[in-house]
Amino acid sequence: MLSIILRACVASVNLHAATLRDERLRVSGHRYGVVLTWTIGAQRA
Repeated sequence: MLSIILRACVASVNLHAATLRDERLRVSGHRYGVVLTWTIGAQRA
């Protein structure tokens, strides 16, 4: 359940960044999403 909420937050950050056409914010949002996904995966393993 928590991972769904976190993914929704990351998706909204990426969507907002894409709307602003701010490449740096979009890239940092993507990196945050990757780190978040990896952390969740490590906790489940």
